Amino acid sequence: MKAEWRRFVASLIDGACAIVTYVCVLLMFSTFFLPNFSPYMENYNRVVEVLLSTNLYVEDNGEVRELHDDEIDAALEIYYGDSTYYYQAKIASGFYEVIDGELCLKDDIDQDKLIEFYQEEYQTALTDVSQHNKEYQNAYDNCRDIYFWGRITIIFFSTAIFYLIIPLCLKKRSLGRLIFKLDLMEKNDDDTNVYASNVQLIVRYIAFVMIVVLMSLWLFWIPAIVNLIVYIVDKKHRGIPDMLALTYVKYDEEKMYEEKRR
Repeated sequence: MKAEWRRFVASLIDGACAIVTYVCVLLMFSTFFLPNFSPYMENYNRVVEVLLSTNLYVEDNGEVRELHDDEIDAALEIYYGDSTYYYQAKIASGFYEVIDGELCLKDDIDQDKLIEFYQEEYQTALTDVSQHNKEYQNAYDNCRDIYFWGRITIIFFSTAIFYLIIPLCLKKRSLGRLIFKLDLMEKNDDDTNVYASNVQLIVRYIAFVMIVVLMSLWLFWIPAIVNLIVYIVDKKHRGIPDMLALTYVKYDEEKMYEEKRR
């Protein structure tokens, strides 16, 4: 197998290990940690209380759920109260007409389309709560922030194991590089074969997490694609993290280069 393919497959192994670890830890975080983390649960319970108070959610056998199709109309009547919005929306829908001052459902209407109308108005009401109810907004944002920073922490944890901690313990080799006999080398001007230092390994890891992983989550994976293009174009097949850390990955076929580990 060519050195380029060895590195590619090694990267896939490291990436797969990190992803599996991330998923497992995230599952434990969501299942065990959050339900027992009081700041999160206080805000979560407040979100539930607000939704129940609006009549847009109901509690059924101890479980909070969204409304069923046959419950939406009555709940929206209560939610909007004296507001003319829902009254006008019903008239505009074409499913209702005013008879003797009363709003009545027309005969021979398409029930599927009527339910679709209710569902659309239901989502509009939920959006109204999320946008204008400050108590709901604050509690929901707090829950989201706790979950978000938990995910970021787990990303650092799962990637650090396979891209930093294990290489530090295995003389710069990750699991993938160990399997395919790849070493992390220092890119220097005279092309002497010198192993990368611990500082370079740390810089490489930080650049990888910040650029290839985190920035890609916010920028639709564009940084990861750019990094792949840079890797393909570069003669030594270095990605952006390698260029920033002044490192490259080399296939150690016969251990012919000098031992200069730091």
